[in-house]
Amino acid sequence: MCQPKRWLWGLLPLALLWIAAGLLRHDSIQADLTARSVNEALKAKAPWATAAFDGRDATVTGVSPTPAAQRAAEEAVASVFGVRRIEDRTTVLAEAKPFIWSAAREANKLTLGGFVPDEATRAKLIADTRAALPNTEVVDQLRLARGVPAVFGAATAYALAQLARLPDGRASLTDSVLAITGTAPSLEAFQAASAAALPQGVSGSVTVGLPVVRPYLWQAQKAGQTITLTGLAPSAELKARIAEAAKAAAPNAVISDQMRLAAGAPAGLEAMAAAAFGHLAALTDGIASLTDANYSLTGLAPTGEAVSRLTATVRALPAGFALARQDVTSPVISPYTWSAVRNGIAITLSGFVPDEATRAATVTAARAIAPDALVTDQQSLGAGAPNGFGGMAAYAIGQLTRLTGGTAGLSNSAYTITGAAPSTLVREEVVAATARLPAGYTLARQEITAPAPPPPPPVVVVTPPPPVAVAPPAPPPLPLVPLPATAAPPGTVESCQEQFNALLDEPILFDTDKETIRPVSYLLLGRLAGVAKTCLTYTIEISAHTDADGTTAYNVDLSERRAQAVVEFLVREGVAGTNLKAVGYGETKPIAPNDTPENKQKNRRVEFTVK
Repeated sequence: MCQPKRWLWGLLPLALLWIAAGLLRHDSIQADLTARSVNEALKAKAPWATAAFDGRDATVTGVSPTPAAQRAAEEAVASVFGVRRIEDRTTVLAEAKPFIWSAAREANKLTLGGFVPDEATRAKLIADTRAALPNTEVVDQLRLARGVPAVFGAATAYALAQLARLPDGRASLTDSVLAITGTAPSLEAFQAASAAALPQGVSGSVTVGLPVVRPYLWQAQKAGQTITLTGLAPSAELKARIAEAAKAAAPNAVISDQMRLAAGAPAGLEAMAAAAFGHLAALTDGIASLTDANYSLTGLAPTGEAVSRLTATVRALPAGFALARQDVTSPVISPYTWSAVRNGIAITLSGFVPDEATRAATVTAARAIAPDALVTDQQSLGAGAPNGFGGMAAYAIGQLTRLTGGTAGLSNSAYTITGAAPSTLVREEVVAATARLPAGYTLARQEITAPAPPPPPPVVVVTPPPPVAVAPPAPPPLPLVPLPATAAPPGTVESCQEQFNALLDEPILFDTDKETIRPVSYLLLGRLAGVAKTCLTYTIEISAHTDADGTTAYNVDLSERRAQAVVEFLVREGVAGTNLKAVGYGETKPIAPNDTPENKQKNRRVEFTVK
């Protein structure tokens, strides 16, 4: 039987349960929608914060970069409809005073340190570093802090660009003051780092060390009135001082400074540069250069004397520097003229010689060949001398000293000799000698005079005496008495030997341990040649002797070479070689003991023996 009153009371609790379940479901959906809306708002306005919900009650957490950002997060949550209650558990980053950031690079490793304002900035810095240095390990030691300066982004980007140029370097930012130090790997990198201006609003300094360059090169080139400086200098200050030294050495010159900066300069570069400017001042054009501490000088001097003076100066370089090359010349003289003039006992040398050694040699030759002469040196240095000039000048002086007066000269390789000989014989010998000039030289003019031979004695007409009376027979003749010895008749062996012996009171001199005849003996040999020409019907043995110094074999060989040298000289003077015989006896026939320098000198001799 149906009893509605009884079961209607049972439906009432069910209805209440259904209504409660609906209300609860509605609240859950509403809370879920609210939580999503809040987190979307935080993502847009405060990405550092998150919200958790208990129903429609929100709890906000996170680390805010600033107090203002913290308030913005709370306002973003409160602006969402449906939030019933907000519990703010956010914190604010500690403020860094000063705000410091750093980047240190060692080869292929870069360490980031100091502070960044948030995680987004951290991520961007790491990404920018890897882009600027793609093969570099990035070590992140960054921390979060408040107080980031407004120029932080520009300053850090500039610093990373500079460190990309420096294999070893460091950048540090303190608020808005940036300091960068390091060593550039090349001049180009140094110049690029030095030229890059700091970002606007950033102060500080970029101190980049110069690269060490080897070899260290420097050069000063003079061309007319312009001096161009190139190569390297260790600092801007020293670079400027070197340019000032160039101007001081050449006040009227235009100084073109093209030097670049690099480390590794030799000690004393400034002093060496100043010395180089002094050397260039003596040149018309030239180059002074350094390769590390090795100095070179090339160029053209106005005169040979300037070359000589400069050669002496260049030998005294500043301490620590060495002369690697010197090639300084003077203008080529054309025609190249030289002369020796004899006037009585005076000999004057003038014209050009190629160097100081040749100048000294010509003066020495004149004094040796004519010891009693007054030698005046008026020679000048000049380039362009023909080959063999020194030997030809000595030859000319030797021939000139055989004359009582005259001139022996050169114009390029053309030889001229004029003057007066003391006798016809000497004149003939000097004339004959011009047919045997040193190789490469030709005779341009020859005018040698000699005294005329004395007139023949007058013819005396003898008138026969008148006849005389016949005398009585003479008494018996007295016994014959031998006449005293007299000089040998001319043309005989004895006469020839006497003439050689008389001349050989003066020794024939040679260079030490050589067969080279000294020029001082040329005149003596010329006189011996004159005697030999009058003794052509005999054989003349020319024997050379030595002292006892050295081995017997060596002394025999040296004496043979010296005897042969005398024979060859006489042949050049016109003596027939078939009449001459060279013999070397070495030390085997001494004429004095070999115990003192004086006695040894006596044993070093040349003898002429007529057979």
